[in-house]
Amino acid sequence: MHLKEAIKLIGITFPKPRGYNKPGMEELVDFGNLDKYDPWDLCKLVDRKFNCRVPEFEPYIIKNPEAAVYYAETVLKRRWPEAELYIMKDPWIAYQYAKDVIKDRWPEAEPVIIKDPITAHHYARDVIEDRWPEAEPYIKKDPEAWDLYKSELGLED
Repeated sequence: MHLKEAIKLIGITFPKPRGYNKPGMEELVDFGNLDKYDPWDLCKLVDRKFNCRVPEFEPYIIKNPEAAVYYAETVLKRRWPEAELYIMKDPWIAYQYAKDVIKDRWPEAEPVIIKDPITAHHYARDVIEDRWPEAEPYIKKDPEAWDLYKSELGLED
């Protein structure tokens, strides 16, 4: 008797390994009709069930900037250049990507980030970790953001 037969006979089961296995995934996802799924649902499915990159899902995930940042951070664990044009359309999402994925300044997105006073303040505080003189005229447009910026960076009036 072979080991596999003996294991089957006595009823021992082993968990299936997590990872990319399209035939196994087809039980959960209709690959022929991926556009019917919400990008967040695809993203969470990849992260929670498969824990690996699923290239077939990426054209759908990429269309939702928040889901794209989550996918880059939790699944790819690195920058996702193909998604960056989508991500940088929204100042707050671009800031999150810089902070959580790039973990450094993102010069290509700074022209977008700078235009939102609250986001510019957060970017200066959390990403640059210093004053952002180019953004100060924009941050000053929002008194609350300006007050936070000054107090958190130790600036005087």
